[in-house]
Amino acid sequence: MRIGIISGEYAPLRGGISDSNQALVGALLRRGHAIALLTNPGSAESRPQTSLDWSAGWGLPCWWRTPRWGIRRSVQVVNFHYQTAMYGMSPWVHGLPKRFAAPCAVTFHDLRFPYLFPKAGDALRKHFVLALARQAALAIVTNHEDEASLHQAGIGHTALIPIGSGIEQTPLSREARAALRASLGLAEDELLWGHFGFLYPNRGVEALLYALRRQRDAGQAARLLMIGGREGGPTDDVYVARLDRLIAELGLSQAVAWTGYVEPSQASAWLQACDGLVLPFADGASYRRSSLMAAIQHACPILTTQPQVVIPTFEHGVNLWLVPPDDVDALTDGLTRLSDAALRTHLAQGVARLRQHFQWDDIAARYESAFAALLEKTP
Repeated sequence: MRIGIISGEYAPLRGGISDSNQALVGALLRRGHAIALLTNPGSAESRPQTSLDWSAGWGLPCWWRTPRWGIRRSVQVVNFHYQTAMYGMSPWVHGLPKRFAAPCAVTFHDLRFPYLFPKAGDALRKHFVLALARQAALAIVTNHEDEASLHQAGIGHTALIPIGSGIEQTPLSREARAALRASLGLAEDELLWGHFGFLYPNRGVEALLYALRRQRDAGQAARLLMIGGREGGPTDDVYVARLDRLIAELGLSQAVAWTGYVEPSQASAWLQACDGLVLPFADGASYRRSSLMAAIQHACPILTTQPQVVIPTFEHGVNLWLVPPDDVDALTDGLTRLSDAALRTHLAQGVARLRQHFQWDDIAARYESAFAALLEKTP
């Protein structure tokens, strides 16, 4: 099958969508498909079996340039990857699916649109995003919340296909792990909690800092490693400065370490060096969270927040430790409970089973089946 993939974010850009798109392309290539890739200038890398083209922009001219690209590359099916900020917030991309000669499946990396068309109202923003879903031959969502939103809007031609992790697990020896922990000056009896991902307000970092302070005040030796995320992506320098002030006010300056942005292999090593990952999202755990997917891929013991909707694969006390969002007491209790090595081992075993749902080869197979079904319906 010759698949045309359109993405405003692709390696070597930093971020979860870029990593996910790159991993999906690699998995589709391994399954024997040819890929034609259209992306923003400077945001891609060439691969065998991949035709790479750079977009001339996403303004009105994309209405005829992009369909012509599909014809020139002889694509049989188009997969348009969408997130509201990915295409310079252009309104024109929302009319693209019907303009292709080939069937077009749109993958919605999320349906949130607070920054789409800043001067427009919520009703207009919602109209544009839902219009894109209605025009698509298939609307692919990556998480349960977005699937429910589309169904509520009367859009039934959907498929839920999760993302995996763009960060593959790099084997880490016991000696290498010990060396990483020693580089932070950790004592042998000191716990190392990790937080992973770019920083922005709804990640619950403030609650985590308060909980860490309480855990240390209770006499438990614990430190926090912030993996990545001090710069780039959606990180706001003003917000980071605010966190720095809070860390100082709580007397945690010596208890919080930062890696800065790290390459995937380094991120993998640091994830494995931690005793547990703490991801207290203010809006709850979700399949949309690439940082959570990375922690699952590495079979880390994970403390995170209860999802907003029922996610059958997320089981409290079995593969995740779930607490209410924005609840410092519950978060502190969770950190205290995960201080028990037996519980951490139990959760890690559960996560190792959970990660089988998020392997890229399986995800690519689901895309392949969805595309094949679209081609069967095409005259």
